[in-house]
Amino acid sequence: MKILKRLCAALLAGAVLLTMSACHGKDEIALTVNDVKITSALYLNALLESDTEAKQRIDSETSDSSDTSAASEATDYYSKTLDGQKYVDYVKAQALKRCKEYAFYQTLVDNGTIKLTDEEKSEAEQYANIYWNYYQYNKTYESNGVAFETYKKAF
Repeated sequence: MKILKRLCAALLAGAVLLTMSACHGKDEIALTVNDVKITSALYLNALLESDTEAKQRIDSETSDSSDTSAASEATDYYSKTLDGQKYVDYVKAQALKRCKEYAFYQTLVDNGTIKLTDEEKSEAEQYANIYWNYYQYNKTYESNGVAFETYKKAF
C-alpha cells in the first residue's frame, strides 16, 4: 500500500510539473477585440482585477448578512454566484468586459480622438506605482505573470 501511495504521489508530482511547464512566448496574443490585440499578460491583469472585485463583493455581502458563523469561516468563492452567474463565469465575463473597454480606449487613442496630457500620464503612473508598491499588488500580479509595465498599461 505504501508503494502504491508513493507511486501515485510521484506520478501526480510529475503531472503537475508538466502542466506548469507549458509556457507561452512574451507578448503572446490572448484575444483580439476590434483589431486591438490583447496580450496574455494584459488578459491576466484583467482576470486578476475581476477576481479581486468579485471576492470583495462576496466578502461585502457575507459581512452584511446576519450569519456571523458564515463570515468567520473561510469563504469558498467558487461555490458562490454573482449577478446570477457562477463565480468563475462572472470573473471571466468581467475580464472580457475590461478587455473590451481597454480596446475601446486604445482605438480612440490610436485614432487620435483622445490624447492624455503629460500631466495625466504622470499622474496615472504615480497611482500605478502606489498600488504596485505601497499596496503590494506586485506580489499578487508578478506571481501570476503580470509585470509592472503591463499593470501600468492597463491602469
